[in-house]
Amino acid sequence: MSNKDDKDVYVAKMKQRSDELKAEIDTLEAKAQEAKEDAKEKYQEQIGKLRTQYQEGETKLEAIKAASVDSWEKLKEGVEQTWEALKDAVRQFRLHFK
Repeated sequence: MSNKDDKDVYVAKMKQRSDELKAEIDTLEAKAQEAKEDAKEKYQEQIGKLRTQYQEGETKLEAIKAASVDSWEKLKEGVEQTWEALKDAVRQFRLHFK
């Protein structure tokens, strides 16, 4: 498999991860809308933070897409760290709904 193929597979994998996290954030936002008024504001603030983290991940993923075949791997660690941090933040937020 060539480095370009590796890059394409990686980008597709990260895009799928991105889509899954976005769907989960959307679900959490819908649940937050159903919360009592006093909790709703706090939840919306947290959702805003999750969306900001999500955008950061999307920006880094776009940078990988635009990177040359030889340089994209240098960006992988930053993308993976961002998505893992977001996944953890979503998980923590979800725990508050239980």
